[in-house]
Amino acid sequence: MVLTRYPYKSVSPNRVLIPGQFGFCTVAEYASYTLAVASGTNITITADSSGTGGNDLDFQATADGNAKASCTITFGTDTLAISHNDAGTAKNGLVVTLVPGGTAGSEVATEDASGNLLVSYQASTSTTTQVAAAINGHANWVCPTTGTQTATGVLSGTTSGGTAATWAEESGTPTKLHLHFTDASTDVDAAVAALNGASSVMTASGSGSHTLASGDAVAKQDLSGGVDAVAFDDDSVEGEGFSVARSGAAGVGEYTVTLDRHYDKLFCADATLQLSSAADQYVLAGTYDSSAKTIKFTVWDKSAGAAGDPTQGANKRIHFLLICEN
Repeated sequence: MVLTRYPYKSVSPNRVLIPGQFGFCTVAEYASYTLAVASGTNITITADSSGTGGNDLDFQATADGNAKASCTITFGTDTLAISHNDAGTAKNGLVVTLVPGGTAGSEVATEDASGNLLVSYQASTSTTTQVAAAINGHANWVCPTTGTQTATGVLSGTTSGGTAATWAEESGTPTKLHLHFTDASTDVDAAVAALNGASSVMTASGSGSHTLASGDAVAKQDLSGGVDAVAFDDDSVEGEGFSVARSGAAGVGEYTVTLDRHYDKLFCADATLQLSSAADQYVLAGTYDSSAKTIKFTVWDKSAGAAGDPTQGANKRIHFLLICEN
C-alpha cells in the first residue's frame, strides 16, 4: 500500500496517511536451565526438542574435576589401579613399590617422607585382593582392584595424570546431563565443549575463558520453560512505509512501529485489536519519537492490569492508522 495524502489536502496538504496491520504467531519454546557462572559468561543448557517434554530433563554440575595422580601395576595377570586420594599435579611422580618378603594376609603399606608408597607382600602367595586391601588401608591411597592372582619379585609404578580435568556424562531416566569441572581451572569454553560432546538430547551454549568456581556447582536442576508462546509474526505485516518489531522490557505485549521517513509531528494515531472472540484487551498508542521515527503500541490486558499478548490466530491482529505531517 503506497503512502497516501490525507483526503483534506486542501486544508492540510502536508499530512500523510499511513495504515498498517500485523499479527501474532505461536513460537515453540525449548526447555532450558542457565548455570550462572560467578565470573563471566553463563552456560545455558537447552533441550533439543521443543515443548514441555524437555522440562523432564535434568542438569547437574559438580566441582570434582581434579584428576587424581595414579599408576597401574601388573600383579600376576591382574592389574592394580592405584591412585592417590589428593587430586592435582603435586602427586604426580610418586613411586609405588611392591616388595616381596611380607606375610600373606598381613600385607603392609607404608609411606616414606616424600610420599612414596611401599607395600610388602608374600611372593607367590599374597593375592591381588590382599595387596589391594593393604593399600586401601592406608589413608592416602586407594586401589579398587580385586582378584585372586599372585606374583613374585619387586614391582613398581610411578603416578601421573593428576591434572585438572573437565568431562560430562549423560545418564538416567529422565535424562541427566552431569558436568564435572575443576575449580578455578575449567573455563566456559571447556565446559560447553564437554557438555556438547556428551549429550544426545541437550545443547550447551556460552563461551569465554572465564573459569568456573566451586561455588558454581549445582545439585540436580530441572530444565523448564518448554511451553509454546505467542510472538510477533514478521510475515504478518501488511502496509508500506514502516516496519514493526517486538519491544518492551519483558518482550510481551509491546510493539514498536518505525516509519521509513521522518515526520515532524504525529497528527493522529488510532489502533484497534482484532480478535476472533471478545476479550478484555485493547491497544494503547504510546510515545511518538520524531527523531527515531517510532511509535509504540501496547496490548493491554485490563483484567491482569499489565501488558499481554492475545493468543495466536488468523483473526487476531493489530490494525493502526497514523496521520503524520511535516
